[in-house]
Amino acid sequence: IVVIDLPVHEFSEVGSYAAAIWKYCFQMSILRRDILVNPRPVFLWQDEAQHFVLSTDMIFQSTCRSLKVSNVVMTQNISSFYATMGNPKKSEALVDSLFGNLNTKIFHANGDHVTNEWMAKTIGRSRQLVSNSNNSHDATDPFSAAMGIGTSHNSAGVSEIFEFEVQPSVCTTLRTGGPANHWLVDSVIFSSGSRFKATDRPYLFCTFSQK
Repeated sequence: IVVIDLPVHEFSEVGSYAAAIWKYCFQMSILRRDILVNPRPVFLWQDEAQHFVLSTDMIFQSTCRSLKVSNVVMTQNISSFYATMGNPKKSEALVDSLFGNLNTKIFHANGDHVTNEWMAKTIGRSRQLVSNSNNSHDATDPFSAAMGIGTSHNSAGVSEIFEFEVQPSVCTTLRTGGPANHWLVDSVIFSSGSRFKATDRPYLFCTFSQK
């Protein structure tokens, strides 16, 4: 186990460069290895991953599963990744490509609307039924019209819409742990290509205990 103990807040760019160099060397080593000779599963754990994201991450992530690599990417929000990549024309496509190849995604409380909307789009939309009703009055004479008195007409119905299965606003209300929340942290877990038994859907609302 190799731990790069050079926090960015303490070592600034030196910490970012050191972590990026170690990360790149790890990726190249894994891509070269023969898993028939060296079949041991390995992992790459990246906290605040936006500080040392590489252009090679997208290619590595698209092939690492067949090489028995578990890649864990943690960040505060997706907007920080877009900003780090620099080129606004390419950054969104590069970041979406990287995150799209991360099959399991865990979303916690977040106030960044870009991240929350990205979560909703990732989970997707579905056809949903919405009820509607209407109440109107027909005046029978000028006096009734002036007083708002008349025959009442009620109608009700159901319409079909194509809407997000999980709304972006959900992430703004999730619990964040600590004493105020009894040490409970809420999340939305999404796993592409899977169906959770509890929901029969590829996503699940889950609560973690910090204790």
